[in-house]
Amino acid sequence: MDLVEDLPWPGQGSAVGREGCYVEALRTSRRPPWEGALQRWMENVTPGPRSYARPSRRGADRADLVLPGRRREGWTLHVVLDTSGSMGTEHRRVLGALASFCEATLVETIHLLQCDTRVTTDEWLTPAELHRYRVAGYGGSDMTPALRALEADPEVEAVMVLTDGHIDFPREPLPYEVLWVLTGRARDFRPGYGQVLRRQESPRTRRRG
Repeated sequence: MDLVEDLPWPGQGSAVGREGCYVEALRTSRRPPWEGALQRWMENVTPGPRSYARPSRRGADRADLVLPGRRREGWTLHVVLDTSGSMGTEHRRVLGALASFCEATLVETIHLLQCDTRVTTDEWLTPAELHRYRVAGYGGSDMTPALRALEADPEVEAVMVLTDGHIDFPREPLPYEVLWVLTGRARDFRPGYGQVLRRQESPRTRRRG
């Protein structure tokens, strides 16, 4: 069984990663400084049970049909995890913080897509399953395949991307809300849409379109 410390970490690029390892999430009793900002974002954009109070993106092209939207009561969180080589040393801390946050805010299910230059894993998890989790990839840095895969699902209303910011991604706005959670400083990361949450900072709104 591979350990995270044993793997080489290539830099940013376009290579397909074929490595994998189990990551023991770094558990902490301290609340991340960005937790409040993240919770506010989730309360604003995360869907819950069906309701006609909020229109659904599914069937938005139909003028003669009103489909139910969702009320925010039990959360399922859609997450894209950057598994490029440059993220190798960050995964323990990132997964630990994500698991702790989801447990504290009653997120029941995490839909997690791992991506380096392709989607290496697409699965549905409970927060507890993140505490020992297999990460696959460790190649280049292009989140486009994962973001496009979620774009094809009309039920997806919001997506969190966990990355160091040294990535490629779709340049045009996506049909769902995006929160880019940066594991490092990456001051030059300006996606042009969604919100950017840097460590120890609050989200900065980017206009869509």
